[in-house]
Amino acid sequence: MVSRIRRTRREQYRRVPQAGGHQTHRSFPYHPQANGKIERYHRTIKGEINLVPHEMPGELKEAIKAFVDYYNYGRYHEGLGNVTPYDVYTGRHLEVIQKRKEAKSRTLRARKDDNRIAGDKGNDL
Repeated sequence: MVSRIRRTRREQYRRVPQAGGHQTHRSFPYHPQANGKIERYHRTIKGEINLVPHEMPGELKEAIKAFVDYYNYGRYHEGLGNVTPYDVYTGRHLEVIQKRKEAKSRTLRARKDDNRIAGDKGNDL
């Protein structure tokens, strides 16, 4: 009975990452170079969290939770095209990038117009 339960759980754990389109990754213990992405993430969290001393464990937990929320929903990631992971997850990243391109082209057009007007006024003197 116990071995059947273990086998069932093992099969369920194998199916979960595949159902989400993910692959499992195993690394060696005490070898952080083999697991670089998560180690970099941990270093980022530590770098932000350790800026402020926390008196109580509850404060530390709240600070970590707040940073993880910021990391996933508010921080732009260069590797993702300067959008948030949430934007990529929800499929909004292309929309965000398009809006930025439109704003940039409007800004450049306005700047050219301003420079042309300033140049025309300078020639009138």
